[in-house]
Amino acid sequence: MRSTYLGWVMVLLIGCAEAAGGGAGGETADEGGAGGGETSGPEACSAADPCEPGTACVNGVCALGCNTDADCAASDYCALELGQVCQPRALPTCPETPCIASQACVEGLCATQTATSCGESPFNPGDDGCPADELCLGSMLVNDVMVEPSLCYALPACGPDYSCPIGDSGSVCSFGLLGDKAPFCIPSGCVGTENCPTGAACVRLAVADLLGACSTGEPGSRCTTGAECATAQCVIEAAGQFGRCQ
Repeated sequence: MRSTYLGWVMVLLIGCAEAAGGGAGGETADEGGAGGGETSGPEACSAADPCEPGTACVNGVCALGCNTDADCAASDYCALELGQVCQPRALPTCPETPCIASQACVEGLCATQTATSCGESPFNPGDDGCPADELCLGSMLVNDVMVEPSLCYALPACGPDYSCPIGDSGSVCSFGLLGDKAPFCIPSGCVGTENCPTGAACVRLAVADLLGACSTGEPGSRCTTGAECATAQCVIEAAGQFGRCQ
């Protein structure tokens, strides 16, 4: 699992979004479950803007603490692996559903950018330099802008059945793929075409890699050879890395 993880984080996802703002806020009313009561929609949070007691800041959103699903709103479940906090059962994709102000739209998923630089540790292979609930991302579309620098990103939790939304870019749950990482959705990640939009392929750097990247073959899509691009042009910046169709 460690080698697969490095193939994704350090090759496909070298770099991360820099100075990308979040999307417009999109708060909606949500009826509570047995123990959750009623909520007024997601509340943005950050290190400078902490949550109220009884809640925790998870992916830029204040999340209610819980012991069981009954403590959460009907649309949420109790994510025990994320520290016992309520998380959505089903995730929307962006920009169709705007991200709140503390998040950015990272290839179809609302994620939270941090200021922490990241990359593989030469002393601890498999360590991307990010906490268990974050991932080192890069060369990604963030708010429709291609960005490169390596930073840690907090990503949305997988559903209770380890599902993730497909949307226009695809995504896959990290569960079982990234060692000790928490179960979160990896933007544009895939283990097969079932994780990708209709007509997209799951391309890999090596046949042995389990984790790949969704690619439509259109300009901007990831690629390893020109044959994977509609234009037959795959520009690869460095050996051993994914390129982009031109």
